[in-house]
Amino acid sequence: MMRSNTSWQIATSSSLQAVVDDPHAPPSLTAPLRHFLPWQVRNETTIERVIATPQLAAPWVATLVALGAEVFDGQTSLPVAQAMYRRHSWQMLTIPDEAWMVVSDYVARAPTDEPIVYAVAARWVEDGVLRGIRLALTGVSRLAVFVPTAPERWIGQPFDEEALRSLARAVAEEVRPRGDFRGSEEYRRAMAEVLTRRVLSNA
Repeated sequence: MMRSNTSWQIATSSSLQAVVDDPHAPPSLTAPLRHFLPWQVRNETTIERVIATPQLAAPWVATLVALGAEVFDGQTSLPVAQAMYRRHSWQMLTIPDEAWMVVSDYVARAPTDEPIVYAVAARWVEDGVLRGIRLALTGVSRLAVFVPTAPERWIGQPFDEEALRSLARAVAEEVRPRGDFRGSEEYRRAMAEVLTRRVLSNA
């Protein structure tokens, strides 16, 4: 692992515990690992495995998406948002050193339980206009980590409270949750809207 003037990097062969142990790792990246995964799992699970199988640590992979993380195979770099679920020999994970604030929120039966729905976002607003946005959710699709496309429609547009509400509604319409004993389809869809609005408001 290493820290440059522009990014934080770690070999994908490293364990999740190595991320937690690195004092230079972004706090927003280590928090979901500490909170939702026991150290035994963190020790036994590599970064490369989790990117290919996000359900092993879905909130963490969602955070990678919001951070704009990329993976590198020795020749080509690819955003984690596009690389996840792919069986590929990635060598390096890179977190760009950006000024975007990453904010997450979730609902669960108890504070330390696995989230029923988890949302994490980063946005860039300049002069009242949305210049960039990254949003990922868990618990709202057959995919462990769902990256909605709806927010892209607001890029370049004025970003106020009404735009925020409209964007959150659009995300709720786009998700395809599956209900279970932890939360119905309707509940998960409603939480997708609530959490999207909350994290984008606080980002």
